[in-house]
Amino acid sequence: MKKRKKNPYQLTDEEKLAVVDLYAQFQTTSQIVDQVMGWKSHATTGDTEKDRKYVRDAIRTCSPKSTVFSFQIIVT
Repeated sequence: MKKRKKNPYQLTDEEKLAVVDLYAQFQTTSQIVDQVMGWKSHATTGDTEKDRKYVRDAIRTCSPKSTVFSFQIIVT
């Protein structure tokens, strides 16, 4: 069985709250992806498309528009 690579853009609880706040300010997912990539510049893989995919995966539970939105984020 092949071991799955860990997402280098995993977010802390504070960063997750910041992403929810960005969505509350009506920013688009692309704008938020760009911001998170700026926050986590040390996590870059060198492949922009792969990085954007990693970030989209990391923020997917932070989007109130998503069916996988985690209400636990805002309870903390």
